[in-house]
Amino acid sequence: MAHTIELALHHTKEELIALYKKAKNPTERTRLHFLSIVRNKHRNDPSLAVSLQTGMNRVGMKLTWAQDTIRRYNKEGIVSLEDQRKHNK
Repeated sequence: MAHTIELALHHTKEELIALYKKAKNPTERTRLHFLSIVRNKHRNDPSLAVSLQTGMNRVGMKLTWAQDTIRRYNKEGIVSLEDQRKHNK
């Protein structure tokens, strides 16, 4: 059974690419790179599944990690992409 996931349209693809290029933290850069690949112009675009697979392949991530990244971005926006591991003790 295939699951679908939509990417919220918080930023344009160009904005995500610009943020990706400015990011210093490798984890944040990877997440921004992934989202810039997946970002589509319209939520009903059937190529989202292809973009998701392409993004996963380009940055080397698993499906659950990709889905988690998209869910957090949809809920919290760009702030959710920050690397929170520095706060773990």
